[in-house]
Amino acid sequence: SGLYAYGFCQWNDGTITNCFWDTETSGTETGVGGTNGATGKTTAEMKTKSTFTDAGWDFTTPIWYIGATFNDGYPAFEGVLIPTVTTDPATALPAIGATLNGTLNQDGGEACACGFEWGLSTGYGTTTPSQSKTIGETFSQVIGGLIPNTTYHFRAFATNSAGMAYGNDRTFFTSYWYHLNIRSINLPYEDLDKTKELHILLKNLSPIAKLAGGDGELVIEVKYEPAA
Repeated sequence: SGLYAYGFCQWNDGTITNCFWDTETSGTETGVGGTNGATGKTTAEMKTKSTFTDAGWDFTTPIWYIGATFNDGYPAFEGVLIPTVTTDPATALPAIGATLNGTLNQDGGEACACGFEWGLSTGYGTTTPSQSKTIGETFSQVIGGLIPNTTYHFRAFATNSAGMAYGNDRTFFTSYWYHLNIRSINLPYEDLDKTKELHILLKNLSPIAKLAGGDGELVIEVKYEPAA
């Protein structure tokens, strides 16, 4: 833009071969002094791997790397790059546990140590053990000891020799937890039919029914034990 243009420059009597520039972003259709072996390509073509592999560029050794999330999608000299990672929604949410999930979108050229940070706020405070993952792999971690009826924050992370990357912050909400403690039930033993099962129905348990999808009744089995 303005007085500036960007691309490869040459100052000798040699010949440029298999060299490309973006005609759309540069606004230049013809190389200075003639193309002389350099070829103008559209932005889409400049971000397409086959444009370069068809011209003999080495993406295998590796010398070159191309990826949608690196260098704005243009090819770059290979080297270990900072990874990119996504925090996926948590699953399996009982009252005191959860399963955290993430995806390693780009590994930057080497295996990454992946895991999660989690806690009651975006300060997190707890870090899970890391797992070795490569590009495109998912990873999960089961956590426990949580507080019922509470919002938790978490985010995925991935690290390699180039640095550490974090996914976006997500939250999950632990369900209600009800503990029913019946120490004793006094019934007239002599009036009971000892040949049949005895069930006690506790009604109006709407929070439990809502979570369990039931009708609000909890059945408890009681053993017959005559008084000493």
